[in-house]
Amino acid sequence: EPCVLRNVIPENFFSVFEEKYGYDVKDYLACLINPDLAVTKEQCQARIDYGKLLGELFYENFCKQLSGWCEDHRIKFGGHLNLEHRPNGGVVSAHFSHLHALRAFGVPGVDVIWDQIRYPKDGRSPLTDGSMPFFPKVAPSAAYQSGHNLALTESLGVHGEAMTHDVMRYVLNYQAIRGINVFNILMLPIDTSRLLALS
Repeated sequence: EPCVLRNVIPENFFSVFEEKYGYDVKDYLACLINPDLAVTKEQCQARIDYGKLLGELFYENFCKQLSGWCEDHRIKFGGHLNLEHRPNGGVVSAHFSHLHALRAFGVPGVDVIWDQIRYPKDGRSPLTDGSMPFFPKVAPSAAYQSGHNLALTESLGVHGEAMTHDVMRYVLNYQAIRGINVFNILMLPIDTSRLLALS
């Protein structure tokens, strides 16, 4: 679940930023650290530009480096990013765009080990924790855009005793019909009569 440290200032960041955007972001440091201080159009734009540049640096200096190493060694770079199920997950994790970052992955993925997708019994929503309904589509979209055909999920890891066949079917099918085709099913077996029997 790679992400960038929040409020990080990489080496040479200020000069790279000024060359790219044409202004000195040091004038906006307070609102970069505290979003509540970004009230003017210029302050909000500085936050956007800061996030975009961090995302580009994350892609170039982390994702593409690992992807290149994997390609050189004839293995696929697979995984997922932090908080891809939330609308603001890329901003919170400071890689700005899940879709952009995942384009470097040979097997991009999503994480559904919590309750991001759940069996909709008793009229409850199938999504929790502010999840976007389409978030599993991000991984297959990134795969398609970068010429790959595999997209993975980590699923079901912490459901524990609440796990049933209906829950498994619903959570996995919800993702399969959105393009996920590699399933890393994480379960915590207890004994042969309970969770282990579902494996």
